[in-house]
Amino acid sequence: MENKTILQELFNRKNKIDSGNVFDILVNFHKQIKEAIEIGEQISFDDLTLENVSKTKNIAILGMGGSAIGGDLIKSYLEARKFAGQITIVRNYELPSYIDDSYLILAVSYSGNTEETLCSVKLALEITKNIICISTGGELLDIARSNNLNHILMPGGYQPRLALGYSFFVQLYTLIKLNLLTSVKDDKNFEQSIFTEIKELIQLIEANAEYYSMENEANAPYQIAMSLYKKQIMIYSSDNLLNTINYRWRGQFQENSKNLAYGGFLPEMNHNEINSFKFPEVVVENLSFLFLVDKEYHQRVLKRFEVFEDILKEANYNILVIQSHADGLLARMFDLIYLGDWISFYLAMLNNIDPTPIPLINKLKSELSK
Repeated sequence: MENKTILQELFNRKNKIDSGNVFDILVNFHKQIKEAIEIGEQISFDDLTLENVSKTKNIAILGMGGSAIGGDLIKSYLEARKFAGQITIVRNYELPSYIDDSYLILAVSYSGNTEETLCSVKLALEITKNIICISTGGELLDIARSNNLNHILMPGGYQPRLALGYSFFVQLYTLIKLNLLTSVKDDKNFEQSIFTEIKELIQLIEANAEYYSMENEANAPYQIAMSLYKKQIMIYSSDNLLNTINYRWRGQFQENSKNLAYGGFLPEMNHNEINSFKFPEVVVENLSFLFLVDKEYHQRVLKRFEVFEDILKEANYNILVIQSHADGLLARMFDLIYLGDWISFYLAMLNNIDPTPIPLINKLKSELSK
């Protein structure tokens, strides 16, 4: 069957099985970002909050799944820009023992009812009132109101994994409004550079929205999805800069496409995992590799990717090296996020599966609620 015929079938299929209108959500992702920025610009804090936060340098972000990815991006982006404090992402019921009243706590749950986040924020209340809650409502909003905590409301109606524009930019603007990003190490104009990068990424996503949604054989995410169809996906990146993008791609393949996807990080995997692509043969013969690469990687890491690629090619593996060529780091990160979201959608169509429902996750939650 010719590719064009397959693509036509996928577009017909999406009209039948895309129950949550994921296609339209992706097309309009730039609008979500703009709305999130409008929300962010309206955020304000009282003098007492600003005074308390001015004494902190460290941040703990509490969240799970799609709600935690925004925090991961904050951490990756700010650490790459030499943010002076420590940023901890808490995906658990408990808090690390080192978190104390010197931390700013961001409790993020899109639904407001995430079990682990609710538990950890209650523990945080025993340590500090320096807590800001972010959700669409739910029990997290109730906790904020009953404890006189700051709460920022996000628009509802999305799957958490499809609300990343809200999650990330509301958190980013929260830090900006708290005056925590007025400067970072060796960059006194960091906050202004953020706004420049945001403008670039919105323009980039707007342009790609039309390209990625076209019923055209040259459609890049469709072509990549075709190369991954019926494959065991392995995703590799550096262990800092694009580590969150790595997690995001895996999660989107797993939830949207219902497709197994695993990954790792260089240079660490070069010291162990690289030696494992031998057995079991029924698995390794069906591997497909995605390399997420960035121009700011350490030169030796870039060299490792080159050598690793050569080794895999000798074994006749399918390898795709994917890199954004946008100027700003934030634009490059969201360029790759957006591409990965679209790939996961087209792969879902190839798998003939609705990208929205997550029945096993819901079943697990239902059983735990008993």
